[in-house]
Amino acid sequence: MLMFIENLTKEYNRQTVLKDLNFSICEGEVLGLVGESGCGKSTLAKLIGRFEKPSRGNIYFRNKNIYSLPKEDLKSFRRGCQMVFQDNLASLNPGMKIMSKLKEPLVNNADLNTREQEERIRKELDRVHLKEDVLSSFRSASVVVSGSVLIFAEPC
Repeated sequence: MLMFIENLTKEYNRQTVLKDLNFSICEGEVLGLVGESGCGKSTLAKLIGRFEKPSRGNIYFRNKNIYSLPKEDLKSFRRGCQMVFQDNLASLNPGMKIMSKLKEPLVNNADLNTREQEERIRKELDRVHLKEDVLSSFRSASVVVSGSVLIFAEPC
């Protein structure tokens, strides 16, 4: 089990935004949450990303409660669960080529040399059926490599 959400509830000023939410995601699965504005999608993303704490309930990532992780395990969690914010293009430098943008999380989170980073990127592009010529482009794109869970707070 990659992620398991158990009886998750979030309240703000006595107003319940999420109530007793339960679901799981297995390795390789894709889950899309759809709902009206204000229904709690962004709140759930903030809870999964550990930007907020739930009022009640638990979130398990690879069988560990994310709110009970010791400090030394947080980096591993952050590597496996990454957030793409609503204005994701604002965080991308338009002067950087796609290859440089994709290398950044690998430089920060993976113990790989330059050749291994490029191999990993090419493998991930192939896995999602993107052509390698995108790597030399400057076109801004919302692309993240190296995460097990990617959270999009808005449609991508």
